[in-house]
Amino acid sequence: MNVKRAEFLLGSGNYFHWEFNMRMTLARKGLLVHVEVVKEESDIIKLG
Repeated sequence: MNVKRAEFLLGSGNYFHWEFNMRMTLARKGLLVHVEVVKEESDIIKLG
């Protein structure tokens, strides 16, 4: 099995779901406070 990068497998359409699931996992483990938000929501959303 050829392992590919998460960005390639998920694509831009599933990034929101991946990010949400990771945040929930970190929150359950009490590690969410260690994550720094780098991008604003308006920078991530592409209207077009």
